[in-house]
Amino acid sequence: GYEAPVGLVDQVVETQFGYHLIDVTQPVTEAQYTFELLGWTMNDERWVETSLTGKNLDKAVADRDPNSFAPVVNLIFDNTGTDMFGQISKRVAARSQAGDCPLTEGCRIRIDVGGRAVTAPRVTEHLTQDVITITGRFTTEESSALATSLNLGAIDAPIQLSGQMNIQPDLGEEQLSKSLKAGGAGLLGTMIFMILIYRWAGLVAAIALLLYTGLFLAILKGWGPLLGGDPIVLSLAGVAGIALSIGLAVDANVLIFERVKEELRNGKNIYQAVELGFNRAWSAIRDSNITTLITCIILFSIGSSIVKGFAVMLIVGTLLSLFSAVTISRALLRLGLKSEILRKPSMYGLNTTKK
Repeated sequence: GYEAPVGLVDQVVETQFGYHLIDVTQPVTEAQYTFELLGWTMNDERWVETSLTGKNLDKAVADRDPNSFAPVVNLIFDNTGTDMFGQISKRVAARSQAGDCPLTEGCRIRIDVGGRAVTAPRVTEHLTQDVITITGRFTTEESSALATSLNLGAIDAPIQLSGQMNIQPDLGEEQLSKSLKAGGAGLLGTMIFMILIYRWAGLVAAIALLLYTGLFLAILKGWGPLLGGDPIVLSLAGVAGIALSIGLAVDANVLIFERVKEELRNGKNIYQAVELGFNRAWSAIRDSNITTLITCIILFSIGSSIVKGFAVMLIVGTLLSLFSAVTISRALLRLGLKSEILRKPSMYGLNTTKK
């Protein structure tokens, strides 16, 4: 209640956004508990309250602009909120176009949460769509923080946000670190296994996997900045997608090498066996990867953000694994055919010992 003494941490409060602890840090009067989320427009150098409040906002979402890939915040209103915001933006845009703005940088709509202004976006046109996008020179962290503040304002409860504390995700970082170490150990173990079973061909597969890993890391670090955004953040779901794509790359190599061994058993020379091995394994590799890509597209279309992260990483990994298993491995095996030692069937895992 309003009479709670300073320092009291009240009981846990449950809302649709989770569980909250209320920490009273200063005396607050009842008037300060008003919750106007979208409440003010500028008029003659003073802010004028509107009737649009947090109850009309379904949610705020931190997103990226589809063209510039820059961080933005999308406001999603209910039908009433859409109509009300449209009327407000129409009035503000008319003043912007007439040059009748007290603020030198243009007419704006101020957005308050708990009596505190959190943003004041400029409005230059009549906005009638259900989703309103707030743009600016946001970082990813700033857009997420703004969306969080706006979502707090959408809670239909008499709570004022007098402060907040972000708990560092040490547990998540620890789990991610362990997952990366496990993935690295799995990659190393797979490379050793391939070398022991297929010898020279297994070494080729190991080299292809290392190049695959390097390409994947280059994409993770460079893709976002290349599009004007931040580097792609690797999550636990993303690590799972990468690990699965490594398995697909190894599976493709196994199919190829087994076909090569089969051709050698059928009396083909090493040159013919290598070419036929790749050609005859290709249809199986192609079909399995296409099936995986279709599944990933479905997951991305209907899944949550975590599932989408897994799907994106698996799509990228599948395409890269296909490239590494077919193109890189084939080039290295052809290069090895120039060496007399590497042309021996035993270098491809074929046991030539006669009983």
